[in-house]
Amino acid sequence: TTSTQYKNNSLKNTNILYIDKTLLTPKILLHYLNTWEAKTTFFKNYNETLNNIEKNQHVFSIVIINSVQLDSDLKDLISSIKKILKNKNPQFIVITTIKERGDTKKYSDMGFNTQLFLPLKKDELYKTISLSLKMNSEDSKKDITTKHTLRDDTLPLKAKILVAEDN
Repeated sequence: TTSTQYKNNSLKNTNILYIDKTLLTPKILLHYLNTWEAKTTFFKNYNETLNNIEKNQHVFSIVIINSVQLDSDLKDLISSIKKILKNKNPQFIVITTIKERGDTKKYSDMGFNTQLFLPLKKDELYKTISLSLKMNSEDSKKDITTKHTLRDDTLPLKAKILVAEDN
């Protein structure tokens, strides 16, 4: 990823809430967010997150949650964040490693706007957050965004074709 790609940094000073229980991923994603000069608030567990945002009345445009698995705690967390932030309408992005049939619908039903899978490239995360901010500002409502729809909507097709013939 080149620095010219982020020249018009749309993430600068964006308030992002990042929740991640894992050990390795936070370091990488926090580095990316810091590179883009986003104002990131990071928590390692759900209770600490809820207590802090309720106490300090933070306003977030984006909420990123790294979820190892789909569970009821995750649905409760999103519901609680929405209640605390009231009419602020943040965009919710889930990052997960587990891919099971029907997950996209389940995440959408929970309130997530975007679902991404690890490993995650830096430019994919940047484009995802930028697109989520645009959706938020335009108050648009569309189906959950995934890594595949992100590619379809925002990336030019770069086809490489190899033709081999065996005589």
